[in-house]
Amino acid sequence: MSAKESQNVSFYAGDRVTLRFPLADATALAPAALTSPVGHFRMAGTLAGVPVLSKSSPASGASVLQENIGDVSWWVLYVYFEEEDTKTIPGRYFYQIRVVPTEGPSVVAAGMINIKQLIKTH
Repeated sequence: MSAKESQNVSFYAGDRVTLRFPLADATALAPAALTSPVGHFRMAGTLAGVPVLSKSSPASGASVLQENIGDVSWWVLYVYFEEEDTKTIPGRYFYQIRVVPTEGPSVVAAGMINIKQLIKTH
């Protein structure tokens, strides 16, 4: 599979956000041929750092589903952020998403997440 680099995202601390990643083959033009893929999301302050947030499919805040995009069936990885995930950790973080198909693990997306601080009300 092909890794999409610089997939940067920004949102406010405590926002409910869903990130969506269609899983492409090495050409990045066609769906990846996978059997029962499992997605793993990791977010850390540095590339060598301990993750401050991790999510995996199918049970902990991520899912890998098949859906039609145009007339073609794709595997799509969804990563779900709930209010509790980010309300106390504003800042800039590196993230990587790996998918483990039967052929072996592969990084499918990487970039930065900027979790913006909310202005205090009182």
